[in-house]
Amino acid sequence: MIQHRLIHYPLSRIGFEFSTVCMVFLISCAQAPNPPKERGASLRNSNASSAPGLPRENNTPEAVWNAMRANLLSGRIDEAVQHFSADSAEEYRQSFKAMRKDEIAATMNKTIKKAVIEENTAQYYFEDLVGGVVVTFPVEFVKENGVWKILEF
Repeated sequence: MIQHRLIHYPLSRIGFEFSTVCMVFLISCAQAPNPPKERGASLRNSNASSAPGLPRENNTPEAVWNAMRANLLSGRIDEAVQHFSADSAEEYRQSFKAMRKDEIAATMNKTIKKAVIEENTAQYYFEDLVGGVVVTFPVEFVKENGVWKILEF
């Protein structure tokens, strides 16, 4: 049985300047969290298995996360934002443009781990040390036109 405590932590303290995010402190053995809720606008044409010209092995949440990170770490914000859902891309573009390169590097040096993956939604997470406590940050993905996109983290 997993026990966790939900805490609202301002993203500005780790480099982001929008919203707040619900953080989960894992206190006992890990168990996959509930899958993300469907978002109607994000699930456009989700039956397609891959976008034209996109190799199937590159159409995974991990590949999308890694491509987004590589673009951000190289200073290519507009290219990085192409890996986000249409529902959230502009918000992330503005946030990343407001961040310094060192803030982006410190924030994006994380590897994600799979929690739940379904046909059109997936939830991953990464962990970071914040104030001496390991915090689990959820990363949600959705399929848009058959391609995995980052919805939020």
